Amino acid sequence: MKKDRKSLLVFIVMVSIIYGILQFFGITCPIKFMTGISCPSCGMTRAYLSLLRLDFKSAYYYHPLFVLPALGLIIYIFRDKFSKKFLRGIEVSFVLVFLIVYVFRMMDPKDTIVVFRPYESIFYKIFIFLKELMR
Repeated sequence: MKKDRKSLLVFIVMVSIIYGILQFFGITCPIKFMTGISCPSCGMTRAYLSLLRLDFKSAYYYHPLFVLPALGLIIYIFRDKFSKKFLRGIEVSFVLVFLIVYVFRMMDPKDTIVVFRPYESIFYKIFIFLKELMR
């Protein structure tokens, strides 16, 4: 159990370092950078930063499900206390809720956090660059 917690801590630290490096280069989200399409957790970092400032309204604006990852982490840490069936149900529920909220946010034209702009992606820019080279 202690090894799992240590592995989880190492994972969190490594992800934080990677995101810090990406931030340094101006890449706020690697998925949006590569595809131009927001992921279902888009806005989560800004939500947690708002939460650190105790700005709950902004945290909710950036991602209405900002509480779920923290709850998921707590459940993961104490997973030995729950049945496999319960844990599986929680996993499926979390994924479904995230996908439903993602679809609604993607369909909302006023939502500037979750966007569909593939023409802004690095893949699209590389494609156009290569297309121009072939001319």
